[in-house]
Amino acid sequence: MAEIYVAIWNQNEVAMSSVDGDLIVVLVTNDGRFQAQQSVTVRQATAFFRNLEAGDYTIIARHTSLMPTEARYDVGLGVEAAFAPFHRSKSVCL
Repeated sequence: MAEIYVAIWNQNEVAMSSVDGDLIVVLVTNDGRFQAQQSVTVRQATAFFRNLEAGDYTIIARHTSLMPTEARYDVGLGVEAAFAPFHRSKSVCL
């Protein structure tokens, strides 16, 4: 089992949890099927998804007031390691 940690930042690398008082929502899909959804935490703009099986996942961050309204990032989880480790240069900005 593995976990995915999502942190939402703006283009200035500042945590961004909400827009107009509404929290950003993060969804996780596996092979196109919905797996989990949660709002980011208010203070740190993070979301944790635990107990995920190995496989290919898409992380989707959404908010109707942003343009574009969603950002996607593909990640592969292995049995013992993540195949797409976090790098600031590869992060997706909303």
